[in-house]
Amino acid sequence: MNRDEFIKKHTVFPRSFLKEVAVMLSYPSLEGKKMGDGMNSFLEECFKIQSNISSDESFGPFKINTNEQSLSFSFDFDSCSIVVDASKDYISFNDSIYRKTRPLAEFAETVAHGFGTLSMRKDNVWVFPTSNPAEIVHEGLKFILSPDMLEKLPEISTVSNSGSWRLSTECAPIFKDENKIGVKGLIRLILDYSEGDGLACHVVFEAKTIDNVDYSNFREKLIRLNAVLYNMFIRSVSDKVLELMAQDD
Repeated sequence: MNRDEFIKKHTVFPRSFLKEVAVMLSYPSLEGKKMGDGMNSFLEECFKIQSNISSDESFGPFKINTNEQSLSFSFDFDSCSIVVDASKDYISFNDSIYRKTRPLAEFAETVAHGFGTLSMRKDNVWVFPTSNPAEIVHEGLKFILSPDMLEKLPEISTVSNSGSWRLSTECAPIFKDENKIGVKGLIRLILDYSEGDGLACHVVFEAKTIDNVDYSNFREKLIRLNAVLYNMFIRSVSDKVLELMAQDD
């Protein structure tokens, strides 16, 4: 399995185990601050929403659901985010994420008047129908993860075959000097079991800029984060997972 070739070409696979993608942008806190004159123009420009919000009105967190059921925006005191349900009509990073993130940068620029760090998260999930998770959990992880990734993960504690439970652990990704690429990475493993639904194994890849971004480099940094997450994924999953993703049916 030529992982370096996948990374070089940034191969788009016909199949995916991606469940959710989120992009988060931080900025100076708006708690207790007035919204100024930027909110009305922001809503009109980015969402075609007509509003008449007073410039003296204090900021309050809000959420916008779009006509696309899989896409939503959240704007909080110190950060904003876009979340995409990748199990519904997800096409690619360019079509489903990159082209939809403009409101985050516009909000930081026109309402928050400042930028912080940019981060991105991709949640991949594999579900194993079972009433005996203790018996299959380790074989399931061998099916999902590469041998190198399995060695890096902290040991999974004993799991139960009854009730509902969740276990979580994390480790650093498999790539070199993060200061050189300007991105800090994290891989989180979440095991979620319920007697009715079986065992769900979430492998969550996260990447965050080390330095603050700005309006001019927001898109460039977003592309970099996605490339890092792709690299992390390809290096972390097993040959079997990559073979399944390469199948057309």
